[in-house]
Amino acid sequence: MDDDPIEFRGTGAGKEFEGLVLHRLKQEGERGLCSVGRYGVQAAVKNRQENGDVVAQLMRSLPDIEGVLPPSASQFVFDCKVMSGASFNLSDYRSATRGAKRRQLTHMYDRQRMGACCFFLIHMNPREMKTKTEYSRTVALPVCDNNLWEGFEAGEWTTLSRSRIAECGYTVVWNASSRERTLRPDVLGTIRRMREDM
Repeated sequence: MDDDPIEFRGTGAGKEFEGLVLHRLKQEGERGLCSVGRYGVQAAVKNRQENGDVVAQLMRSLPDIEGVLPPSASQFVFDCKVMSGASFNLSDYRSATRGAKRRQLTHMYDRQRMGACCFFLIHMNPREMKTKTEYSRTVALPVCDNNLWEGFEAGEWTTLSRSRIAECGYTVVWNASSRERTLRPDVLGTIRRMREDM
């Protein structure tokens, strides 16, 4: 897909990408290849009023998608991201700054330690520059106990360049499922490759 200009732009870019991914996974679920769903919005009871009404506070979100693979119910958890710039900023995931998205990363760390396959699914939009063109690419960047994430937790870095993401992640192939011709990311195939390496 390195020469295919698949891109997602504007305010709803991330949701559009996530929807495309979820559609493909649900089709594969209908064929018995996985069971998949979206993490729902969670809320905590802040207080109860005298009339019985509940005042709730929304909690910081979990990653976008979770599911299991047969036959051993191997779990996978991932968050969809779209990036158009030169790097992926993870500042909101830092524990030291109590980043707004820290809960997502902590959840993936916890699940990964129990054997789940956890990752950021990052779609890098194409970029035109003066001297070169960077083509679109989709990469599954594992969240696991390794030097990359240890460096992040130690504050050694907060952004990852496109080349570093490609180097540390798994390239996701875009192809059509057996039921249609529309190209979509083959996340399930990538998860299988990642599980083989775990």
